[in-house]
Amino acid sequence: MSILTQFKIVRTLLGFVLFTAQYAVCQTLSFQNYTTKDGLPSNHITAVYQDVRGYLWIGTDNGLSMYDGTEFKNFTTADGLPNLYITDIIESRKQPGTFWIGTIAGGLVRLHTGHFTSVRIGNAHVGSLSEDEHGVLWCTSEDGNYRIVDDSAVYVSATDKKGSAIQSVGGQGVFIMTAHQIERHRLDGSLDWGRRLALREKEFMVATTVDQEAILWAFSSEGTLLRVKDTSISYYHLQIPFRPSPDIPSHVMDDGQGSLWVTMPHGVAIINKTDMTFRTLGGFGNPMIEPSGPILLDREGTVWFGTYAHGLFKLSDQRINHISTGQVADGVYNMVACSDSNGHIWISTPASLLEVVRSQDKQWKMFRHSGDPRAAGTALLIDPKNRLWVGPTAGGQGQFYCYEIAKNMDEASGLGLVKSLLPGTFATENVGMTFTIDQLQRGWFSLSQPGVALVDLGRHKLVRTFTPTSGLPSDVPRALLVDRTGKLWYGTWTEGLASIDQNGDEFIVRKESTIVSGAGVRSFYEDREGNIWIGTRYGGLVRYRNKQYVGISVSDGLLSNAIWSIAETDTKLWCGTDVGLEMVDKKTCRPFPTKPELIGDRVYACGAYKNEYVWCVHANELVVYEHPEQGSNAPPPPVYVKSYSVNGIAMSPDSSHEFDHNQNSCTIDFVGISFRDERNVRYQYRMLGHDSIWTRPAKEHTVTYASLGPGTYAFEVRAINADGVASIKPAVIAFDIVPPVWQRWWFVLGLALLLASILYGLFRYRLYHLMNLERLRLRIASDLHDDVGTNLSSIVIASQIMERESLLSTELRNQLKEIRFVAVTTQEMMRDIVWMLNPSNDSLDDFLLKMKEVASRLLSGISFTFIAPPERLFEKVSIEFKRNVFLIFKEALNNIVRHSAATEATIEVKQVEGIFTLRIRDNGRGFDTSVAASGSGMANLSRRAAHVGGILDVISLPSKGTTVTLSVKNHAN
Repeated sequence: MSILTQFKIVRTLLGFVLFTAQYAVCQTLSFQNYTTKDGLPSNHITAVYQDVRGYLWIGTDNGLSMYDGTEFKNFTTADGLPNLYITDIIESRKQPGTFWIGTIAGGLVRLHTGHFTSVRIGNAHVGSLSEDEHGVLWCTSEDGNYRIVDDSAVYVSATDKKGSAIQSVGGQGVFIMTAHQIERHRLDGSLDWGRRLALREKEFMVATTVDQEAILWAFSSEGTLLRVKDTSISYYHLQIPFRPSPDIPSHVMDDGQGSLWVTMPHGVAIINKTDMTFRTLGGFGNPMIEPSGPILLDREGTVWFGTYAHGLFKLSDQRINHISTGQVADGVYNMVACSDSNGHIWISTPASLLEVVRSQDKQWKMFRHSGDPRAAGTALLIDPKNRLWVGPTAGGQGQFYCYEIAKNMDEASGLGLVKSLLPGTFATENVGMTFTIDQLQRGWFSLSQPGVALVDLGRHKLVRTFTPTSGLPSDVPRALLVDRTGKLWYGTWTEGLASIDQNGDEFIVRKESTIVSGAGVRSFYEDREGNIWIGTRYGGLVRYRNKQYVGISVSDGLLSNAIWSIAETDTKLWCGTDVGLEMVDKKTCRPFPTKPELIGDRVYACGAYKNEYVWCVHANELVVYEHPEQGSNAPPPPVYVKSYSVNGIAMSPDSSHEFDHNQNSCTIDFVGISFRDERNVRYQYRMLGHDSIWTRPAKEHTVTYASLGPGTYAFEVRAINADGVASIKPAVIAFDIVPPVWQRWWFVLGLALLLASILYGLFRYRLYHLMNLERLRLRIASDLHDDVGTNLSSIVIASQIMERESLLSTELRNQLKEIRFVAVTTQEMMRDIVWMLNPSNDSLDDFLLKMKEVASRLLSGISFTFIAPPERLFEKVSIEFKRNVFLIFKEALNNIVRHSAATEATIEVKQVEGIFTLRIRDNGRGFDTSVAASGSGMANLSRRAAHVGGILDVISLPSKGTTVTLSVKNHAN
């Protein structure tokens, strides 16, 4: 009998298989627990309140605590509390930052600027607190109800032995409810309306609240819900499976979304205010936990529950459901679970096949298919036709079965056996670790030895077996995937990737990139855009797109490099890892901040149904995350500076400061208030005046700046919550570091003025001496002109008179002529000296005029030309310049007159770029410059030129005349 005939007989005998033994499971949610181990003063929670700044205040039977997301700050009698047992907490709307605290035996307490002040109320046992629209506080106690006016308690009404609940209802007044009576008081305290409640025998009211529509809701010990609108009371008797305790206070909260939450010892009831239907909330992790304490919905939508003895519980995300499955199948890796096109989740366990369904009322139900042992402990797969395949685990020898899925609304699906397949039909050895079904209804089955078998499922025929001899790696495949093009991806543990492509009847086997070689390929996934994602055991996640590979690992922000399974929604890729379910942005390949509710145990398999939910399977439970693409509605987190110290000394962060230059090391501790996931709040900061660029987001909430220089600074910090929403307004600390005395403006200005005064004094001193020198020069010139000049003139005149005497001998007459010549010559020299000394002749133009005059006098018998610059030269020249250049000039002219026998001479003066050039040429007899002259005239000329930093050049040849050139630089004063 053929295999195909056997299969038809089996299918006929089995027919349509419907597994039974269904049961419904109520899902539980993700709670986080805070206890004394986290810093609470007690695990008995009596009150929870969130102030306008966002801080959480917790009342216990052992003191008061404030939580900012990083630590609990506790207050006890050592801080001023009159008693440790806290009953209620509210913040004054009239004076934000001022808190009213009810206590047992300690009366009413006001907390303002860190100081506690007590207000005596009756017997000091304060119950509930409320503030009316005028900012007047109302409170209850064991011996009556009171208004607080000017820190004094004014009696309003009586109470009973079970106490009172008090609620302000805006302008309508204040409701006071006792166990069996309800009253409404005007804001002045007078009674406006009252009525006895229509309750059953032994029934009494246990909790009240006022919603946003000013409707009072109250809950009784027997499950009766009261709705009070104006003076109308409606009663609704609900069949909630558990009741409040007469000894442990229950509480009720309006969530602003149309539901009331009522806490009771055995669970929480969530009541729809419109149709009065309800659902119960459990899953606090321990059946002994009594969540009947206070309840609070904070501004981010997080729900807080106080318990009698187990601390504080937080419910951050109601979309994450936990469903207990018991032990799941072992050894099937990422095929322990799958989901079909109807959104049903199928899970393999050692004993049975589980099906998890979301009902029409959004509740999760689990059904156990236990009628066929072939469904137990197997690998699961949904093929392209939405059929369920179950097969043997790694290395197994069982059969593969294929079932049609018949969906039943809110019930277990029907499973009809379509076909079964014995591995022996396509392999001589055991099957391997994984298999997959392609669009052509062909099965790809890994083998226990390296290789894969391709089977035509319609004909039950082996098409081909691929092994290392065909080009595959010499390692067994751990993951298989057929992409939309029909290409098979083959992932191994040590040798990376391979692929099998079909071109007509020909199969093409390739070894792909070695990027994941040795990383242990564990999973494949093809997303909606056609990208191939590769999960590895040790190398993280790899994306293949357009022949390019991009890797993401712990160095990029993943919490684990072990990617066991992969799923997707619109924008996110979901990775089942060793530490839970992680999110990766499909476009940027960057990990999203991790949700703490999804982190913990290893994920065996994960999947997604459209954008409605993502699921993952752990060793003993299924976790379902509903609406994973839904954006965050959390408000931007406020951010505050907690503490601020300079050089180790605490400073007030709320005021500006001015510090000395050596007070330049500061430490700033800050906090962003976001309780949805406080461990993933990140911060960016900058110190204006030091840097202007925001730092990269980081979790550290303390920063230290050392050795800041003098200047004006403003430290800014902003918080970013786990959803990526940043603070609108940063927290700011502004301060100044004044410079040391020697760097302050008045000191620098004074020093500059002093230096300027000194420089001015020196200038005046030098100017004084220069003026004295000028005056001295004038006096000397005047004296020489008046005294010496007069005497020389007298000598000249006297010698001329004596020469006229006829009695003089020739010798004596010659001596008188010599005396007259010397006197005249000395008189000319004296005039030259007087000219040089006179400050009014210090310009270069005056100097040239003098040179012309001297040339005319000395060259009286020689034809000469004097060439000077056409423009006027007003530059001042020094007396040294005039003296040396003038003497060089006269000496050169005297040489022409005495020694050259010249008939013509040319004198040329130039002034170019600060260089004075004097050139004197004659047509005299000249001389040989190589032969040393007997006189010292040339040596004197060279010495004088060097004295003024000039260069003297003499060019002369016998019978060729002589040229003397003097070049002087920087001649001016």
